[in-house]
Amino acid sequence: MKPLCFILLLAVSATPACSRFTASGRQDRAYAAHFKKIRVDRERRLVRLRQDVAKMPAPQALVPSEPREMISEGPQAAPRDSENQ
Repeated sequence: MKPLCFILLLAVSATPACSRFTASGRQDRAYAAHFKKIRVDRERRLVRLRQDVAKMPAPQALVPSEPREMISEGPQAAPRDSENQ
């Protein structure tokens, strides 16, 4: 039994370590998780934007329904009192 356990222990220790326990493996997983989070956030923003655009009213025509009069009067001078001068 001891030789079998010893051979099994050697076989397991000879295999390369799982990427979960190496620094580069942890960095790769962190990068993948970060990239996935950014992609999901972007997709959510696009869905919200599409919903907001769908809710917006259609732009009205540029021609108003009733014509408006433009009043363009210049500044009016106040009457001077000749007595105060």
